[in-house]
Amino acid sequence: MTTEAVMIETAPAHIGLRWLVAAVPTALCLWLMILAAVMRFGGAPAALVMFPAPGFLSQLPQGVSVTSVGPYSVTVRGGQGLVTALYDAGAVLVLPAGISGCLPQGTPI
Repeated sequence: MTTEAVMIETAPAHIGLRWLVAAVPTALCLWLMILAAVMRFGGAPAALVMFPAPGFLSQLPQGVSVTSVGPYSVTVRGGQGLVTALYDAGAVLVLPAGISGCLPQGTPI
């Protein structure tokens, strides 16, 4: 009886690592884009402004209330046009906040 060796070709380990290094940042960017689109077109009870510039809070229009401040973010509430007002005040990235399941952040004001 003869046995035949079956050779199974596998991808080198560095190809899997390359895929992982490319996939993780891509997935993170897509997730942030989806959240920003939800905030822009769907809205949320509050908005999380990431990486606010110095003086950002002084640029907020009337009717916008700050609910918490963290070292790298500010959470605010407001009425219609909140997202536009935040971007006009200098926000770089506005994400939804106050949705059920969101973790609390920062120091409540």
